Amino acid sequence: MYARTDKPVILKSWHKLILVSLLWWACNSKNKGPVHAFYHWKTTFTLGPSDYQKLDSMEVSRLYVRYFDIDKYGDKLKPLGVIEWKSLPASKLDIVPCVFITNRALQFIPDTAIQSLALHVYSKIQKLNAQLNRPVKEIQMDCDWSPETKSKYFSFLETLKVLCRQENWLLSATIRLHQIKFPQTTGIPPVDRGMLMYYNMGDLKSPNETNSILNLETAAQYTSKLPEYPLELDLALPLFSWVVQFRNDELLALRSAWNKEDLQNDTLFVHQQKNWYQARTNGLFKGEYILKNDRFRVEEIQPDLVKQAINHLYSLWKTNPVNLSLFHYNPYEIETYSCRNIEEIYRAASQ
Repeated sequence: MYARTDKPVILKSWHKLILVSLLWWACNSKNKGPVHAFYHWKTTFTLGPSDYQKLDSMEVSRLYVRYFDIDKYGDKLKPLGVIEWKSLPASKLDIVPCVFITNRALQFIPDTAIQSLALHVYSKIQKLNAQLNRPVKEIQMDCDWSPETKSKYFSFLETLKVLCRQENWLLSATIRLHQIKFPQTTGIPPVDRGMLMYYNMGDLKSPNETNSILNLETAAQYTSKLPEYPLELDLALPLFSWVVQFRNDELLALRSAWNKEDLQNDTLFVHQQKNWYQARTNGLFKGEYILKNDRFRVEEIQPDLVKQAINHLYSLWKTNPVNLSLFHYNPYEIETYSCRNIEEIYRAASQ
């Protein structure tokens, strides 16, 4: 006879424990969601304790910080609006330096100067990074290139990518919706990953537009090829507002510093319908002369609209974004939408 043993029972218990552990890991991995991030798109960095309290409450751990622009200045290219550190970012935040290059700059520069431009941009980023007293893991280039400037821009990126390898930096690039829809024309940038800029998609100049910042019907016309796009993408969503001024149904100005409260609180304006206001009479407002019957379209972002955008995109992604960034960090917008509503946006991407 064989002696009785309880080992099979022990093994069965271990099997259950392993199964439960694997299920727990799978569920938590799936719901972990993207890194919470913000863009900081100002020429001075002044964030203080109250800002970090807000960022902490939204579990933000990454900032994409605009370092400078590259644009034509006179008869040469020059870094413009270079970031000034009035304060340094909190040490717990991952900083991604961003550089915006205008398409005009690429049209101006000769092919023979592309490598030199890449080296100058790389060196300028290094100098600004040195003021941070910490390493960075990634840098990002922002450019709405055209088919005519594609060759120059991609050559610039290839050179910059080689330089980035010396610092163990990833190189990312912003991607617009038209570049998703027409990759055969616009090409795929030679970078490690992209950032899909999911905003500024409507017809700003049209008086028939409802919201040029985020128009889901317009966006749907560009996203059918998103599952086929070969570059891994992160996602940038809007968190800003502005006022679009029309005169005689023609675009007169974009008032990025104005908001709905400004128009509501001044007797110069009367509310018409939905997000439209009209000037009652001639007058001066925020240093700008307004004519009677000028019309103003207030464009702002509602959290529910952003969550609808997330649901649409997540039904198309092959690989969910690693980083979800909101554009951009502005105390006014944070107060308007509240940290709780903004956190719901991040949470929508973690379902």
